[in-house]
Amino acid sequence: MLHRYRAFSLEIESELPLPELVASSGAPDVVIRLGRIPEPAAGAATERCVSATEDEVVLFWEKGGSFRMRRGAEMVVQPAEGVTEEVLRTGILGPGLATLLQQLGFLVLHGSAVVIAGKAVAFVGWKGQGKSTLAAALFARGITLLTDDLLALSTTDGSQVLAEPGFPQFKLWPDSVESSLGESPESLPRLTSHFDKRVRKLESGFALARVPLAAIYVLTDGPELRVQRFSPQETFQQLVTNTFCARYGRQVFQGRVRAAHFQNVARTAGKVPVFRLERPRALAGLGSLSDFVVGHATGL
Repeated sequence: MLHRYRAFSLEIESELPLPELVASSGAPDVVIRLGRIPEPAAGAATERCVSATEDEVVLFWEKGGSFRMRRGAEMVVQPAEGVTEEVLRTGILGPGLATLLQQLGFLVLHGSAVVIAGKAVAFVGWKGQGKSTLAAALFARGITLLTDDLLALSTTDGSQVLAEPGFPQFKLWPDSVESSLGESPESLPRLTSHFDKRVRKLESGFALARVPLAAIYVLTDGPELRVQRFSPQETFQQLVTNTFCARYGRQVFQGRVRAAHFQNVARTAGKVPVFRLERPRALAGLGSLSDFVVGHATGL
């Protein structure tokens, strides 16, 4: 049975059920199917990126399986022996989908985004900086979620940068569930049976269309709450640093994919302000942080 979904403005056809995504019936832009992928060469099994050309990237995840993305149109998945569907889907909807989007010419960042005053506001930063937690805290105040964890930006429109809608869910640690959403983590399913992050699916409050991007905030630790705009050179570097696929090594950026990536970084850096957002690392301060972000973003 084939399943049809929509995410990041793409119509997706999948052999595997992907319940995290929004159901759709459009003609597929992307096909996800099961298949055989050659085993990584000796010594490559611990590397996430096994091989890459400008047309194809193969990623290997020992606990999940192998994933081959080709020309932004096809993802072939070979599950690892004994892998659960939940674990396999994290590979498909994270690294796999991010690589396809990169191949299609999107600028793909590791971040979350919400919609404030009709425009997208994004949060990026190192792992564990609280991107999803802040987005969830804003959602709890009635602000619309655009995407969590995976941020795809379209820069082809000459006048603005557009942020694409991902899929309606948060992935949060138990303490963040309580602090941001005011809910019991025990009421939510785990991301996987061996991982304590919880999944909060949304029935409403999720954007279904792309939204112009007003600002990107890079979350960092600091003694007090303050925001400072990066210089043009720093902005370019921050976008490169927070690129989702950068974690797999430079080899995933080959030929036209590499050229398009740096063009997208330059276009985004020239059109969207990027700010350093410093705040004390304390969940108790989420209320003040949310007020600050809403006020600052509304004034842009």
